[in-house]
Amino acid sequence: MIYVTLTPLFNTFILIASGYIFGGNLGFIINFLATTLGLFLIILLVKRYGRPLLKRVVSPRFYNRFDQITQKVGPITLLVVYVLPFTPDDELTYIVAAGPIGIKRFIIPILIGSLAKAAYSYIGDLGAEGIIFAFYARLILLLIGLVLVGAQEYLIKRSR
Repeated sequence: MIYVTLTPLFNTFILIASGYIFGGNLGFIINFLATTLGLFLIILLVKRYGRPLLKRVVSPRFYNRFDQITQKVGPITLLVVYVLPFTPDDELTYIVAAGPIGIKRFIIPILIGSLAKAAYSYIGDLGAEGIIFAFYARLILLLIGLVLVGAQEYLIKRSR
């Protein structure tokens, strides 16, 4: 959770290492819980303390580059960023949380994205077989997530 919240970075290697250290299944659970709690903590901190916190945690170069783009990002785009490997998803969470998207619309992308990230533990546990497993897990979760988030967004727009 700390590596997600306080030190946003490309954390793929930490996710893989947990599978190596704890095994695939326990590493998966640890990764899922830590990532989910960390992302929700980011959202809560930014919603509470706003852009001053954001500017302290995210580099000015990254902030200036992505701020305008991410203010237009919806939950579907956020889901895709969470599921894709090697993306600066923690940093984007800080920026998107400072925007107009309500916290309820973050829930599905974070849960599905955290499951997808947690699958990296199997790479640490199984090596090359784990890469294949993680790939298919991410692909399946992306498809499920697109359906769920798409339905959520449809219902939100329909209710307005």
